Amino acid sequence: MKNKKRINFSNIAHTLVTVISLILIFIVILFLNKPKQVEVTIGEAAPETVYAPRSFVDETATQKKREEARNQEPNRYKADEEITKNATDSITNLFALAKTYRSDTENIFAGVDKLKTGTTLKISEETALALMMASDSQFEEINKICSIVETEMRKIVSDTQESQKACDSEVDKLKISSGQKSAAKSIISLVLQTNQILDEEETEKARSEAEAQVEEVIYKKNQTIVTKGSIVTEEQYDAIAAYKTEIPMLFEFGNGMQELGGEASGTFLTRGVMNNLSDGLLLYDS
Repeated sequence: MKNKKRINFSNIAHTLVTVISLILIFIVILFLNKPKQVEVTIGEAAPETVYAPRSFVDETATQKKREEARNQEPNRYKADEEITKNATDSITNLFALAKTYRSDTENIFAGVDKLKTGTTLKISEETALALMMASDSQFEEINKICSIVETEMRKIVSDTQESQKACDSEVDKLKISSGQKSAAKSIISLVLQTNQILDEEETEKARSEAEAQVEEVIYKKNQTIVTKGSIVTEEQYDAIAAYKTEIPMLFEFGNGMQELGGEASGTFLTRGVMNNLSDGLLLYDS
């Protein structure tokens, strides 16, 4: 006949009494160590001095500083390649058209009229005549303004007057007459324009780097958050709120944090009530 296993109700009762006793002890200690509650209001004097009971990160202040760092970074710009291409294409088409009409050497003035009406650029009669009357070598020399404009507009053009001066300086180096130089400068003035556009990628990169360099706003343990009688600022209020929103770990055993469980059951971190129950709660000066 098999032996029946008997339940030891005495041991169960003893265990339950022990657990209930520990819970009651915990509740009593928690109640006895409950700090005095102090209400603070932005713009009003603090009724008590408030200290940080332990080190914590003020996420609100940290985020505010990061946003300020981002906003201080100016926009980054780059040259619009499409604008540059349109400018050089206009010059190329003008010279291609002029080269066609230059072949009719018997009726130069008719070629001037055709050039003026055939190009999209509003060139003057003097400019058209300079192109029609130039020798082949001079014509090719004047045609170098296309590369001059392209070089200048590869850079950011925010001030057309300054860019025009830079281009004029290069035109003055060409081996052509003063009248032809004036015509070349006139053509450049017709195509030169601002070409800067926002470089979103570089702007975001610069702002992200500035944001990353901002250190966290950290309150050290026992550091004063606000002193008694001082006017509570928004930053101080946010610091108190930031700490109150953190979830404190209420159990601590020995001299520090202990891990229970291991890889199989995961890691469980606790802080001990018996060692320092008030740790994790705001401390106030009485």
